[in-house]
Amino acid sequence: MKITDAVSGGLLIALGLFMLWQAAQFPSFGGQPYGAALLPSILAGGFILGGGLLILRDVIARRQAAAGPWLSTVPELRQGTGLAALLAVLGNVLAQIWVAQRLGFIPFP
Repeated sequence: MKITDAVSGGLLIALGLFMLWQAAQFPSFGGQPYGAALLPSILAGGFILGGGLLILRDVIARRQAAAGPWLSTVPELRQGTGLAALLAVLGNVLAQIWVAQRLGFIPFP
């Protein structure tokens, strides 16, 4: 699935706001002007700024050219091979999550 930069930017802004909300709940150190919330707050600001730039870039691109759909599927996923590859990747990730506790770390040569 392909999504426009505006949708991706909105998701980044939402994630940045969530990070700010969580960082505001961190305890502060006594006698210091900053605490554990400093780095997450800086990162959240970067996420919000980056998301805003993505939205701005998409709005400018849509004004200059014909706008496509907000969401569209990748043509390869409509064919059997692309869908099989997607399901194989998702299946392997889920299998690793479920089986990793029993198997432990298995290094591959």
